[in-house]
Amino acid sequence: MSAWTETTTIGTLRSEDVARAGVVFRYQHYLYRTTGRAIAQGGMGAVVELERVRDGHDEAERVVGKTFHAQYLNQLRTDDVTRRDHHANLAAMARIAALDHPNILPTYVSAPIADNYLFVTPLMGVTLLEAVNKHRLTPRARTKLLIQALDGLQHMHEARLLHRDFTLRNILLDDGAHVAYLFDFDLAVSLDDVGPTTYRTYYKGRLFGSPGWSVAPETVDPSLLDSPLSMSVDVYAIGGALHGLFTDQLLYGPADDLWALVNRIGEGVVHAGVSTVHYPDSVPMVLRPIIEGCLERDPALRYRGVAAVVADLRAALRDLEDDEKARSRRSTREISVVSKAELVAEVSAKAPDPTITPALIDRAETAVASWGYVLERSLGRVKGHPIFLALPRPDLVAAGKFPDANTFPKLVTVIDLTQVDHRDQLGEGVGVGELAGADQPRAAAQIERATEPRRPDRGQRLGQEA
Repeated sequence: MSAWTETTTIGTLRSEDVARAGVVFRYQHYLYRTTGRAIAQGGMGAVVELERVRDGHDEAERVVGKTFHAQYLNQLRTDDVTRRDHHANLAAMARIAALDHPNILPTYVSAPIADNYLFVTPLMGVTLLEAVNKHRLTPRARTKLLIQALDGLQHMHEARLLHRDFTLRNILLDDGAHVAYLFDFDLAVSLDDVGPTTYRTYYKGRLFGSPGWSVAPETVDPSLLDSPLSMSVDVYAIGGALHGLFTDQLLYGPADDLWALVNRIGEGVVHAGVSTVHYPDSVPMVLRPIIEGCLERDPALRYRGVAAVVADLRAALRDLEDDEKARSRRSTREISVVSKAELVAEVSAKAPDPTITPALIDRAETAVASWGYVLERSLGRVKGHPIFLALPRPDLVAAGKFPDANTFPKLVTVIDLTQVDHRDQLGEGVGVGELAGADQPRAAAQIERATEPRRPDRGQRLGQEA
């Protein structure tokens, strides 16, 4: 047990300790040990693998630890709204940690450390989004797993807790893809903590959630901003998740940039039962009325709560396919795998700006390729920086080897560091958006001159370029 000798306390633990191997600390009846193995970089924090062992036991359990990015912590010191949201979220996460539900991912640790905050949860399998392809889930199997996650969401709502980012990538599955767990509570708030308020007052013009999926009209459209903060925002997100179970395409139709998408969200896609939702053939007809019942622009016209959605979904299960023919029917955009030279030539030929040269495109493609993406087209420049649309490599997606659970298109900003005085200036005034609210692909640090896509903050201010 020498390897499990306590080397520090949780109060003196630092975020750099969490990222390296061999650090052992105690939290209640468990010893935790860092492994140095990184799992992911999220929009707000870094995720690493840890191990833990209970007092008096020898068998170690693999778990997941998360700390916030330094940039986010700096925002806490400089931005009043971010600081307010952070404290509200910590209070909500403490309430969520106290919940006991089979479809809410347990929280083992939620505690401040010397320079950060540490959250520890079980290590699970893939997300529901990723499992659709990896486990070849039938329409019925997908919907059953979503219903499980909705049971967890309903339990949160009964405790007056809003998730605010209910998406397929925030639903984890066990290794056999039999049990779904709702997780990622970074944006969660308790109505008991924030009190009666409106979206205008509480959001203060900022965008929270995943545009195209969990961002509701009342959070972005001026005529709806005085709606009371309520569970209805999560009900809207259910419609996006249910639509996304069967297609990678946006329910709003194609969108070239984030703010065009935000405008469509505000305009709404369902008005008193009249729908303009974009449906590929892969979306089952029996589910479309349920999707539209969630996506009503007017919150008062949506399903009254999660339980009503679940009841209709259970009734629809018998009409959903559950055979082998349906396993490969999820619509994904096909992209032929071509040589890099051909890809660069194709993107260059369609570039709207002559300054987007083949050499620049070549560097950008090298950067995104290291993260499993390919450039689809150039979108010109924003504040002088080239903007590209990048898509996941279809061969990696088909083989279940794509490194990100989210397989939606991404907007990528390319920055030439030879033109930047300091690396810490990269976050200032760079135009970046995302088509589907996913984490942006990031260029490898060793790429020549660091053509590096940048992630947007989870809470972006409307009216500014993302």
